[in-house]
Order: sequence, then C-alpha cells, then structure tokens
Amino acid sequence: MFKFTHLQKIFKITSAHKDKKSIYLFFFITLISLLEVLNIGLILPFFSILLDENIISNSAKFGEIFKLVLPASWLDNSNTIIKSKIEILLIGGSILFLLYLLKFVLIVLIYASIEKFTQKLKIKVCNEYYKRYINLPYKEHLNLKTSDILNNMTRIYEIPNSLVTISNILLECIVFVFISIILFKINFVSTLMLFILLPSVSILIMKFNKSKLLVWSKDKHEFNTARIGNIQDFFRSVKDIKILGKYKNFFNQFNYNVSKHTELIKKERVLNYYPRYLMELLLVFSSLFIFYYMFKQSNNIVEILPQLGLFIIGGLRLMPSVNKIISGYNNLKNLNYLTEIFYNLRAKSNIQMEKNKNLNLSKVENFENLYLNNISYKYEKANTEIIANLSLGIKKNQTIGIIGNSGIGKSTLLDLISGLIKPSSGEIQINGQNINKFCNLNEVIGYVPQQVYLVNDSIENNIAVGIEKDKINKEKISKAIKLSNLENYIKKLSNGIDTIVGENGKLISGGERQRIGIARALYNNPEILLLDEATSSLNNEISEKIIDDLLKISTELSIVFVTHNIKHISRFEKIYILDKKLTSYVNK
Repeated sequence: MFKFTHLQKIFKITSAHKDKKSIYLFFFITLISLLEVLNIGLILPFFSILLDENIISNSAKFGEIFKLVLPASWLDNSNTIIKSKIEILLIGGSILFLLYLLKFVLIVLIYASIEKFTQKLKIKVCNEYYKRYINLPYKEHLNLKTSDILNNMTRIYEIPNSLVTISNILLECIVFVFISIILFKINFVSTLMLFILLPSVSILIMKFNKSKLLVWSKDKHEFNTARIGNIQDFFRSVKDIKILGKYKNFFNQFNYNVSKHTELIKKERVLNYYPRYLMELLLVFSSLFIFYYMFKQSNNIVEILPQLGLFIIGGLRLMPSVNKIISGYNNLKNLNYLTEIFYNLRAKSNIQMEKNKNLNLSKVENFENLYLNNISYKYEKANTEIIANLSLGIKKNQTIGIIGNSGIGKSTLLDLISGLIKPSSGEIQINGQNINKFCNLNEVIGYVPQQVYLVNDSIENNIAVGIEKDKINKEKISKAIKLSNLENYIKKLSNGIDTIVGENGKLISGGERQRIGIARALYNNPEILLLDEATSSLNNEISEKIIDDLLKISTELSIVFVTHNIKHISRFEKIYILDKKLTSYVNK
C-alpha cells in the first residue's frame, strides 16, 4: 500500500504542515463531508414520509425517530401524518435543496481557497528548490545533467498539486465512512455485502497497480529527461549537424524517447479509467442482490423502496468516492520518483546550509598573495589524482602563464584557485589564511572560461549578469568595458550597450563574446583574473590583441592564464609547465 513516509516527504518538501491555513482547510473539508452525508441521510426519511403516512406506526426501526423529529402539527392523535403529499414534497424538497445549495457554495469557496493555497505553495516551492540547486557546491553541479534539472524544475508544480489530491482523498474517505455508517444502520447485512465488495476490490486494484506505477513513474521521468536532452543536444550542435546533414540519428533518438514516454502515459491513464467501470458493474450487481435480499425479508414494497433508494443513491455516491481514492492513490504513486529526487535534494542542501552556518567567515582585505601548498585533487570516480602535491604562488599584480596538454588538469587547477572545488589534501591560502575562511572570493577572483556563455539579453546585462537592472553599477560597467577593450566595438552599434547578443551570443563574433566574458569577470574589480584557454577558439590575430589588452591591465591585478599554446603566454612574468600532474618552473 501507499507508504505514510511518502506523504511525510511531500509535506516536508512543501512545508504545508507549517501553515495554519492547512488546519482550517482540513476543518472545512470535514464540514463538507458531513453536509454530504446529511444530504444523503435525509433521502430515506423524506421518501418514507412521502410514501407512507403511517410510517411511525408501520416502522419499528424508525418510527420513534420520526415521532421525535416531525412537528406535532404534522401528526394526529394516532400518529398518522396529516400533511398532504404536495406540502411534504415542497417542504422536504426545499430543505434538501437548501442543504445542497449550502454544500455547493462551501465546495466552491473551499476549493478556491485550496487552489489559492497551492498556488502560493507552487511559487514558494519552485523558488526554494531553484535556490537549492543554485546553492549546491560546484562539485555537485559537475554530476548534474541540465536535462535532469530542466525536467525536475518543470515538473515541481506536481508536488504542491498533490496536496489537492490528498485533500480529495481525505474528503472522499470521510464521506465513505459516514455514508457506510448510515447504510449499516439501515440494513447491516446488505451494507456488509457492499462493504466487502467495494473496499476489497479497491485494495486489489491498488495492489495490482502499485508495482507498475512505481516502475512507470521512474521510467516516464527518465524518458522525458532524455527527450529534453535530445532537444538540447540538437540545438547546441545545430551548425555541425546542418553542415554534416546528420539529422536522422537525432530524430530517431527523439522519436524513441517520445514514443516510450507517451506509451507510459497511456498505460497510466488506462489504469485510472478501468476502476470506474468495474465499480459501476459491482454497484449494479450489489443493487440487484440488495433488492432481492430486502424483498425476501419483507414483502412491504412501501417500506423497501425508500431503503433501496437510499442504498442506490449511497452506492452512486460511494462509487465516485472509491474511484477518486484509487485515482488519487495512482497520482501519488506516479509522484514517488519525483518526490524522492526533491527530498534528496532538500536533505543534501540542508547539510550544506548547516555547514555554512557554522563558518565564521571574513572578507579579504588588501590582497597581497595567494599560495597553493602541496595540494592534490582526485575526482570521485577517478582512480588516480589529476593534481598531486602541487605548489604555486601568485603575488599581487603578477602575470603567470600555465601551459599543458589537454586533460592534464589545467582547468581543475583554476577551479581550485577560484574556490569552486576544494583540494583532497594540502591547503590554499590568501594572505597567509586558509581560503575557506573568506566569504567574498567572488570579489577577489574573476574567472573567464574557455567557452563564455552569454544569456539572450543586452551587453550590459551580460557583463553584470545576475544583477537587477536598477542595481547595476554604471561606473563598474564603464571600467570593465574599458579594460576589456570593448569601447570601440560598442560605439559602432546602433543600440550601444543595450544591443541584444542572442542566445549564447550567437548574434556577435567569437572575439567580442570572449571580451564580454572578460568584462564580466572584471565587473567586480577582482584582484586576480583567471583565464581558462580564453583565446583557444579564436584566430591568432584576435588572440594576440586580447593578450595585449590583458598585459596592459596587469598593473591593476594579477593574471593567471592557462593555455596549450606557449606563444600566448611568452610575455608573462612567470611560466609554469603542468605535465602529468607535476609542475616545473621556467625562469625568464
């Protein structure tokens, strides 16, 4: 059956149990359930009175109840009902109508409140878990796939929506229990038969669905992630694919994942459909049996008809209850895999936040030097260290070039210097203190990757990426543009600094894209500028111009430039060769 721990995880992810509104909604859901039961419970006395004016005398089971409930003006001395059928119909019908109207109004108001409640939860949960992804350590991001994050964040709305499902299940369970109590009171044997059939079949259906839904939930999520990955791969490589004309394999992979994903959706929907029609079949069978059983007990059709009517109406109301409970169960089971993903993310980010709470961080003041002392680093799944016992010193306003072959660990070294990842052993110090003691490394260290990613926005917003428009420092923008030698380029543009660069900068040249990346790294006035193969994708002429510009600003900051081309760093103060995890110093 459905595990209670799964519900606990949903509540922990959404924090819905901490909101007082959820308690009020529970109360009103119970109130709706009671109204629902009252409406159905009144059907028996209404039709009994309407059919038999001597119901008090003729019914041993309900006679005394009718005598207490009915007004004295309705009865004569022999306890016979003297009101006309029309009057009873009008009064009783009006009471039933008003109760159903009250239920309708309450349902509209309560479900509007539930939707409002879940809408706020959607915003809160979506923002919270987006932040949790952002705040994960860089090392964790290395193990994440973009398609996974996109799929997870696209589907996260389903978790707050599950609270509506839980509310519906709760409502239907309360209705089911109370209607069953009424039916047991009316006719124990007939209700017992109904009770054996409906819950037993429901439990069998849920047992039958359970294993399938758990597997399908995981597979459906993974096929959808793969589908998103297919789309990303194609449009990231669209130039190469169009030149090569290699569309078929991309289409076949996409088609495979779409087909598998939609096949699982179809199967899930079939599982949701068939219980309803099975319940209808059971209800017809039960009604015939109950009618036969009642008729065998008593030949008084006037006494039997109201009870049979109540059973049929009660059964018709119980049938959708059972359907909704099964459907809700299936929906919650479908969420099992997604819930586990976000629950694990929550646990992982909580550990990280707890670690950060205990840190007493300070700011770097008056940068003088950064030292790497015998550091080593090994990736989780690697057998050997990519960097071993490496030492390096970076002094204020110094230019350092690091050369090495691809895959030798140059990018890893820059990630260590920037504080993105922590060494397996050894220590990195700024001004003689461990780098982990500082909170403003992003202000001290600027980083230019090999492939600068630009958002589909203006040049200004790409330089000050992640900063709100009205909070951008114009002086910093101007300085970054000047130091990165973007001034002349921007002056030639009709929209200047507000020019849209396109997705990943596809509307501008590669050289200008790199310069915007350099300007972005310089925006915070860093003390150290790290460049990871920043000119490898550019021709020699553009590369030399960028390096000339970097050397001009080296009086204002330290520069560490890693490359596989010795010519790019030939004018740097110090050059280190990174070779098989060891460094050797070349003195100029």
